[in-house]
Amino acid sequence: MNEKRKNARADISLTARWPGSATNHDVRISDLSENGVYIDTLADVAVGEALAIKILLPGGDWFEPKAVVVHHTRFGFGLRFVDLDEKQLSQIRQLLRITNQMDHPTPKE
Repeated sequence: MNEKRKNARADISLTARWPGSATNHDVRISDLSENGVYIDTLADVAVGEALAIKILLPGGDWFEPKAVVVHHTRFGFGLRFVDLDEKQLSQIRQLLRITNQMDHPTPKE
């Protein structure tokens, strides 16, 4: 399988939801990059569908990027973020830094 991802991804566990979700409950994000996320859910979405996703950040704030479904599997789907502003991009980068620091802590001397 060809690797199409341009940005590094971080394994993560965040809560997400979107209006009109057939599941009518929160779903789990299992990885994140500057370009998008993968959502673990059995919900039925269509490739190309635009979603107004809401992602609960660790500090309790909601991050609300516009996103488009880019692939769908039996167990979830991938979203590509669209039209991110600088503040949203900064929020994603900060979350990626925090996640990477937790995965690769600096050794103590």
